[in-house]
Amino acid sequence: MNQFNKWTLVVFGVSVLSLAACGENEDTEESPTGKGPQQEETIEYEALNGVQQIPANPERVVLLSDVYFGYLQELDVNVIATTDYVFQSPFLNEYTDGVENLGDGSAVSVEEVLALDPDLIISYHNSEILEQLEDITTTVAVDYATLGYKEQLMEFGEMFGRQDQAAEWIDNWESQIDELKPDVQAAVVIEQSLLCNRQKAMFDLYGNGWGRGGEILYEELELMMLQRLRKK
Repeated sequence: MNQFNKWTLVVFGVSVLSLAACGENEDTEESPTGKGPQQEETIEYEALNGVQQIPANPERVVLLSDVYFGYLQELDVNVIATTDYVFQSPFLNEYTDGVENLGDGSAVSVEEVLALDPDLIISYHNSEILEQLEDITTTVAVDYATLGYKEQLMEFGEMFGRQDQAAEWIDNWESQIDELKPDVQAAVVIEQSLLCNRQKAMFDLYGNGWGRGGEILYEELELMMLQRLRKK
């Protein structure tokens, strides 16, 4: 994972003001210019639940829209907690050290999230506890699978002000695809391919839509999809 310089927080200056009128001293946060209190730098982002002010460098992100964990890792966003769905993936094990497992995503409680003291929450827009989450801290409501995976990464790049980082990852990815595509196509000797998942006595068949690798196999590597699936 590429490392990039992160946004830095504005440093708060603390000065002691002598209040002769009341005979008391107070500590107040002032900007370096002495023109009043500083505010943490934020990024304005239009989410499904309205315009949100995103911390430019969030330090305690709680991610309830778990399928996007990998996206935030590629953008160096510090996720402190997410659901068990992420921990079930062997491909994400190396990224979950120090991340709290919130268990079943459908059973996460508001109290659990509140106790984590997050500075940003990312949740699905149809979450039953969305309004309560919004009472805790800045909460961004996102949808599931409405964008392609590259478009979704760019969307998160916009959310965190890391568009260049997202674009660089996509450029590197496309270079790898271009390099590997001839070998993959040469190795697949059959004219039509099938992407499936066996579950007990049934099979789930996947096309070129979002997730399960279909978008990569059929759109990026340009393997031929089973004719029957192309009609769906």
